This record gives sequence, structure tokens and C-alpha cells, in this order.
Amino acid sequence: MSDLYDVTRLNDVPRYDRFPINYSLNSALNAEENRMEETGELPSKVSRIKVPTLVLDGEGDPRPRWARAHLAQLIPNSRHVTIARAGHEPWIEQPEATTRALRDFLMDPT
Repeated sequence: MSDLYDVTRLNDVPRYDRFPINYSLNSALNAEENRMEETGELPSKVSRIKVPTLVLDGEGDPRPRWARAHLAQLIPNSRHVTIARAGHEPWIEQPEATTRALRDFLMDPT
């Protein structure tokens, strides 16, 4: 299991020593996402996406999974894939599973 997947160790991992989590930025992004959801701006914008879309996340991502699942529901012709044993950066934590999900989607985006 990846050290990054264990959210209690996020700041123990050398990568996060170089790039610490910016909690104030995260709060601002969450607030903006909530505002866009409440005003209907987010659903209105993402429902106009015309290309096949992959919404990819890790099962241990600290951001709420319901939000990503909801996003996938709003985007026509989208697919939501959750990578097991990965957190916020599945391409680093589970590169093989992430590559497989991307390849599967690109081979059959419908």
C-alpha cells in the first residue's frame, strides 16, 4: 500500500515535505465548488460537456467521493472510476491501476 494512501501520514511523506498541503487554498476551492453547486452554475456548465469524460479518483481521497460521483452524473457520456488503495493522487499511488483505467476508457469511451 502506498504511504500516500494513508491520509494520517500525508505530511510524513517526503513528497509532502516539499509540497505541503495548502489547507487555505483547499478551503477556498471547496467554498467555490459549493457556491457553484448551490447557484446551479456547476451543473449548468458541466452538463454542456460534449465529449466522453472520465472522472477518476482514489478510494481514500480526502475530498468527498459523492461530489465526484455527482459530477459524473451531471456530465453526459461520462464514466466514474475509483482506484482502490489510492488517495488524491492515484496516478502516483497506483500507477498500474490508473493506467489500466485510462487505457480502458480511451479504448472504449462510451
